[in-house]
Amino acid sequence: RIETDGAEALIRVNGPRVSVLQLRADDANAARTLLAAARARGESLHYVNVPEGDPASQALADLGAKLDLRQRELQLSR
Repeated sequence: RIETDGAEALIRVNGPRVSVLQLRADDANAARTLLAAARARGESLHYVNVPEGDPASQALADLGAKLDLRQRELQLSR
């Protein structure tokens, strides 16, 4: 677990790979600080299922992250 002012995350470090398992941030600035601190613990940072519009989404974009996949939700009409 790592924390900064306004943000906290549960991470897993497996060799050079850092995975963000959960993240809570007050805003994109706090998320950016936290994600940079997490990334410093390895050679690559991975975060799956970040909701669009979440502070972490903006922070990742600001840090130059590459989006690999975007999940789309389907709705059935009745």
